[in-house]
Amino acid sequence: MASIRQAVGALEHGVHGHLDAAQQQVLAKQVDAAVADMITNCKLVPEADASLHGLLATFIAGAAAAREGRFGEPELAAMQEALAQYPRRFDDPTWKQPSPE
Repeated sequence: MASIRQAVGALEHGVHGHLDAAQQQVLAKQVDAAVADMITNCKLVPEADASLHGLLATFIAGAAAAREGRFGEPELAAMQEALAQYPRRFDDPTWKQPSPE
């Protein structure tokens, strides 16, 4: 999930016009790879698994939008909200809040 958070942070720059199409493609691939890894290695109980997959669907949609050149504020907001939901739904000892800048 940390890899997704990093990619979403970078995609925010794209909303402001600071990324080209190739950079968005790289970030979309980063999200896709992280999602695929989580799905492949998922060992959660069914209820938690369903909750995680709900979040992952948001990231999949955002990555698709980035790949297709239509990533904008709505996709960014949805991905940021999914990231905010993650620590509320899961007790992940590796999850650390980003330090304030």
